[in-house]
Amino acid sequence: MPDLGVLEPIALGILGGPFSEFIQIFDLRRHKVTDWPYWVRLRSYWILTIGMVVAGAMLVIIHERAGTSFVKNPWLALNIGASAPLLLRQLGAGAGTPVPKNLAEVD
Repeated sequence: MPDLGVLEPIALGILGGPFSEFIQIFDLRRHKVTDWPYWVRLRSYWILTIGMVVAGAMLVIIHERAGTSFVKNPWLALNIGASAPLLLRQLGAGAGTPVPKNLAEVD
């Protein structure tokens, strides 16, 4: 892979972003196209997938600004990009959970 300088970690983050989505699509190869789930045909699905790609790049940029160096470990940039959908899913899942006033309320 050619050295892209400063853009290389961002490019790797972009590549990592859609990995989990591509795996889901790859698993559909055993089915007829007519049997694929409806969401594959939705424009909103593909727009959200592009958003995850951008989120992967943004997470790499945030890590770089925090001092992480990807020069000797480009795999880390790819991994951070791939983790973007998982991280955002977890952040969204916890957004609606009320925080107990004290620990005695936790079951």
